Amino acid sequence: MEPSAEDGGATSSSRAEKGEPPRDPVEQARAICLRLLTGTPRTRRQLADALRKREIPDEAAEEVLSR
Repeated sequence: MEPSAEDGGATSSSRAEKGEPPRDPVEQARAICLRLLTGTPRTRRQLADALRKREIPDEAAEEVLSR
C-alpha cells in the first residue's frame, strides 16, 4: 500500500504545480484570456479590462491581445 501512497504523492505535487499561476506576465495574460474566452466570446476591450484589473503589465497584455 505504501508504494501507491508514494505515487499519489507524486501526482499531488504535480497538481499543486498546476494550481500555481504562471510567473511570466505574458503566460498569466494568456491564461486569463483563454479562461475568459472559454465560455463566452469577449471583445478585445473586455479582455484588456480584465488584464488591467489583475495588474498584468501593459506590455504583456498588448503582446497577448495583439495575437
